[in-house]
Amino acid sequence: AGGQFAFQSLEPGQYRLSASRNGYVRMEYGARSPNRSGLPITLSAGQKLTDVAVQLMPAGTITGRVFDRDGEPLANVTVEALKYSYQEGQRVMNVVQTARTNDLGEYRLFWLQPGQYFISATPPEGQRGGPPQPGPRGTAPAANAQDAPTEGYVPVYFPGTTDAQSAAPINVLAGVVFSAVDLTVVAVRTLRVQGQVVNGVTGQPAINANVMLVPVQRPAGGGGFRGGIRNPGNFRSRVGNQGVFEFRGVPPGSYEVIAVLNERNNRMTARLPLEIGNSDVQNVSLIISPGFTLNGRLAIEGQQTGASNPDLSRMRVTLRPDSAGQIAGATPAAAIQADSTFTLQQVGRDDYRLSIAGMPRNAYVKMARYSSMDVLSEGLRLDRQPSGPLEILVSMNTGVADGTVTNDKQAAAVNVIVVFVPDASRRNRLDLYRTISTDALGHFHLEGVPPGDYRVFAWEDIEAGAWQDPEFVRQFEDRGRPVRINEGGTSNIELRVIPPQV
Repeated sequence: AGGQFAFQSLEPGQYRLSASRNGYVRMEYGARSPNRSGLPITLSAGQKLTDVAVQLMPAGTITGRVFDRDGEPLANVTVEALKYSYQEGQRVMNVVQTARTNDLGEYRLFWLQPGQYFISATPPEGQRGGPPQPGPRGTAPAANAQDAPTEGYVPVYFPGTTDAQSAAPINVLAGVVFSAVDLTVVAVRTLRVQGQVVNGVTGQPAINANVMLVPVQRPAGGGGFRGGIRNPGNFRSRVGNQGVFEFRGVPPGSYEVIAVLNERNNRMTARLPLEIGNSDVQNVSLIISPGFTLNGRLAIEGQQTGASNPDLSRMRVTLRPDSAGQIAGATPAAAIQADSTFTLQQVGRDDYRLSIAGMPRNAYVKMARYSSMDVLSEGLRLDRQPSGPLEILVSMNTGVADGTVTNDKQAAAVNVIVVFVPDASRRNRLDLYRTISTDALGHFHLEGVPPGDYRVFAWEDIEAGAWQDPEFVRQFEDRGRPVRINEGGTSNIELRVIPPQV
């Protein structure tokens, strides 16, 4: 009842301790915030550790009601709490919790971790002002169905806007209930998109192809959302006998139309950017074609004398599309063969980023080149049959960094995050960033740092991945220490911790 706990008969070793309770945010022992990892606890044989404390933080709550344009409460409205996070160097919005309104239009979002949230509401189809067509959201009816309604619902954001960039954040505090966060939804004009998919090999309609209409995602600079107004979902359609597809209830905006046909183990694709304004879009033509075959070779430098050769079979090369093609599952990947070669099959026309999994410990990708393209800096653009191989060089010649972090009172900064941010010319190389937490003495030891110039920061608390956002790092540029990492060398670094932002 007093919050005491005890673990008996533990084996010697290293442990992590966490605590959770309904109405509170889960915390780890030694963590500075709920998002952070805590400190490990090392137990020796016969050791008895006492007075170990984990302080839980009360969760917050947001409540409110949703009304239609006539001021009537709306039931079964999807209400979402959204929060910023960082993904691959971009600030994006993610759904943290979802609720539905009751018969009085009331909703309650509870057990929220303290922080900034945005609230959105989207009525289901079939309610007044919304598209009455049956089926799950985003599903297109048959091409010969009745005409679509001219109005439909899109998400509305607190305090009452369909423009995500104008949404106001709610700063949820520990243990506080924020009430009267009310929203009024409005119907907007929606449109119809029609077109045809043709097999580029046979010239015939591509029967049974799947077609998607996907909102274009863009970086959320200036406080905006990635992708602008969040569409209720990707629209999907299956083409008919003449290769015809149709989407209904589409809000204006920027989209990509993606067609995929899997036939006899052969994947055929097409994608087309599409701007939807204030009128229906017709005669969209998609010509699907087979993907390319891209061959490549991977070399490893810096293997230590007498050491066993790296296991190439554990390594895997993946091309990640920059476009919405990733939603269609078009992510080519291949294993490295014993002769150091690899073959990527069915690679569609797109812009790609390279990633390699299963590399040896402390290794990094030193070079990747296709034709005249520096793939690591520029990405890989494939718009025609490849004319040469993709050459990749993995290096094991890395450096080591040792350092200490102190606060403004010269005391050890315990369990703070140390981040190695590449110099400005390499900041688009997300694979070069390195992070580590300080120990109980404020010390860190980091191996496998790729050679080059860095600016090293120590943050007391920071959102995971924020350091890969150039706009965020720019605020702290003068708080970092410039460091050069040399192959096989060790750099000693002293840092002053950056306190949390108010």
